[in-house]
Amino acid sequence: MQMFEKEKDNSNEAQEQDKEGLFAGLKGQFAATKANVDRLSAEELQLTADIATEQQRWTAINQRLDELERTLAKR
Repeated sequence: MQMFEKEKDNSNEAQEQDKEGLFAGLKGQFAATKANVDRLSAEELQLTADIATEQQRWTAINQRLDELERTLAKR
């Protein structure tokens, strides 16, 4: 985008219009890409939280199994 802005001084009217159209398209793509990155970052945070929750559940299950094994071993 910066390259296109620098070249504005050295072009004719038709080239200028083409560049402005391309520049507008690039801005739109950039905004869409940024929104997609933000959405994926939020999804990653949610999935990380889900993984942590599942790990806590497995830890609790393993602790309960250990307690049961100790109880059965005493018999």
